[in-house]
Amino acid sequence: MNSNWYTDNRNPVPITYTDAELNDIIAKYISESRIEFYFNDLCYSILYKAKQEKKVKDAEHVAYLSSDLSYIDLIRVSRILWEYIWKKELFIAFGDSKNQSYIPGNTRFIKTNI
Repeated sequence: MNSNWYTDNRNPVPITYTDAELNDIIAKYISESRIEFYFNDLCYSILYKAKQEKKVKDAEHVAYLSSDLSYIDLIRVSRILWEYIWKKELFIAFGDSKNQSYIPGNTRFIKTNI
């Protein structure tokens, strides 16, 4: 008898990466970015990877339909990005970009080694 149960969940998705794992994922994303990247794109990339690797809470029983990280995980990502800013490896670019239309709340980061 299969004891698995499934539920659709439209809430933001909690991921189960450790801080070190999350830092490694973000470091790789930054290194693979050309000059700039957007917070929402980074978070979507993290979430996509987490779903593929079954690194979401209750991955065996829940089919998450949301494309948003949980609030606590957004804070974790933000904290890691601030570490890069403090080390002067990234800075926040204010205003519109010609590469992507402005989306409120979607912060643009630029690498300092350009």
